[in-house]
Amino acid sequence: MLGFEGRRAFGFATLLGCGLWSGCAADGLAVITYEGSSSGTDAGATQAGDPTPSPTATDGDAASSSGGESTGEDPAARCGDGVVDGDEQCDGFDLNGSSCAAMGAVGTLACTAACTFDTCDCIWEGEPPCGPPVCGNGRVEAGEACDGSIEGVDGWTPTCTDLLRTPHAGEPTCAVDCTYDTSACTLCGNGVLDEGEPCDGDAVTCAELGLGLGAASCTDECEIDVSACTLCGNGVVDAGEDCDGDAVPSSCAAQGFALGDVACDAACHFDVSGCSTCGDGIVSGAEPCDPAAPGLCACSETCVEDAQSCVSVVISEILYAPAADPDAKPGQWIELHNPGATAWDLQGCVVTGDLAIDTFDVDVPLVIEAGGYATLGSGTDAELGFTPDFPMPIGVGLFNDGDIVTLTCDGVVIDTVSYDDIAPWPVVAPGTSIALAVLDASANDDGAAWCSGATAYGPGHLGTPGAPNDCP
Repeated sequence: MLGFEGRRAFGFATLLGCGLWSGCAADGLAVITYEGSSSGTDAGATQAGDPTPSPTATDGDAASSSGGESTGEDPAARCGDGVVDGDEQCDGFDLNGSSCAAMGAVGTLACTAACTFDTCDCIWEGEPPCGPPVCGNGRVEAGEACDGSIEGVDGWTPTCTDLLRTPHAGEPTCAVDCTYDTSACTLCGNGVLDEGEPCDGDAVTCAELGLGLGAASCTDECEIDVSACTLCGNGVVDAGEDCDGDAVPSSCAAQGFALGDVACDAACHFDVSGCSTCGDGIVSGAEPCDPAAPGLCACSETCVEDAQSCVSVVISEILYAPAADPDAKPGQWIELHNPGATAWDLQGCVVTGDLAIDTFDVDVPLVIEAGGYATLGSGTDAELGFTPDFPMPIGVGLFNDGDIVTLTCDGVVIDTVSYDDIAPWPVVAPGTSIALAVLDASANDDGAAWCSGATAYGPGHLGTPGAPNDCP
């Protein structure tokens, strides 16, 4: 691609000169008529190289006006004033920094009376001097706006706006006849709302179009795209919507569920997450329970929970210091009481102590009848003084100077006691239990609600394991 220093004007003017076979003298130079004389030449004589070019050209070149105005389209250009401006490639001896060498040739570049390059004296290898322009040789010559590439002889690449003189988008190309092809130029994309365009670049809101919420967009063809617009959110159930805000024309029953309420999601479709089917074994939606799902309360066939039947097991009595060896674990025990009206099986429940090592699962059926008791003991029957309902694993024990005992079922803490060996908790002798006077899960948090066991059992022990407490 040929390039040389200079301005972009080469692509806009009608390129005249030797390339049109009309402006060459016998010696191959352009013939230009000048005003005035130089070196004794009479006024009006034909000279080549006079520094003051005349606005009137000879040998068929188009004559300019007496004021020296350019014959190009740009009214600011004045061909013949010796200064390259407007769409001029050159003006007199002002070649705008160009030369035959810049074009890949040898010789001397000149300027025609029409302010276009005269390449008659530029010689390219393999071509005769001042030959006709050859479109397609990749070199911009006289009469050509471009050749192959859109780039001009001075490296300037015109835009659609440059060529059409109004804001246009797109890119021009070079046609096969070495003229500019602006067929790909378009008003769409110039950022200006032209006649016939609904939009051009800038987005509009759906509300402005009367189409509800969201943001519309402008396509590459300057058409408005309303695919993102939605009336969802206006509180009215419009076409394509199941619901809108509080307008929910449906129910869980209508959606095939038994309980709950249908909601409306952000996309104006039904949200049935609050609905449930009683009896499917899953506590979901508005269900407090499900008869087919495990729970801590009895559940009816309509998924109504029976509050009177809920697990309310209470830690009711503890012996943490055995008579034989107060610091030993064998002989320690815990009593649980069921004050409710329904028997409960504690299999699967977990008992935890202050230390992780004192945690164990109730891994076999352990039913506490309504109003009944169950005992968890460590050691042999002889060491305990009775047979426990559930033997605590070896290694599990209770601290004499205070500990925490917690019963958890199905992930729910049923009861917990944090006892101590100082007032207000009962201060007891080895072999004596501490017993809850008021069999209530809230009362056993208060040390003053406990008493010392007084009923003798086993070898030297006082308490009532598995029986009502004997607090006064």
